[in-house]
Amino acid sequence: MLGLGAYRTAFAKPKAKIGLQDETFGDTKTWLLPNPSGLNANHQLPDLVRLFSELRSAVNRNDHSHSIVLGGFEEMS
Repeated sequence: MLGLGAYRTAFAKPKAKIGLQDETFGDTKTWLLPNPSGLNANHQLPDLVRLFSELRSAVNRNDHSHSIVLGGFEEMS
């Protein structure tokens, strides 16, 4: 999911941090990332590259028994 503030509000988790969340949707894990919009001054490009790379690494480590939803598109891994 993209958007720390939106996630915190929607899931009533005011202290949620970037990364893997406790919430799942069935067998699908939830990973929280900052909104990459240019209007988001809290995270600059180097931060976004690092954070999105961490997600990619987690996906690559996946045990291949669950689906992963990225940007609204489901991928079977």
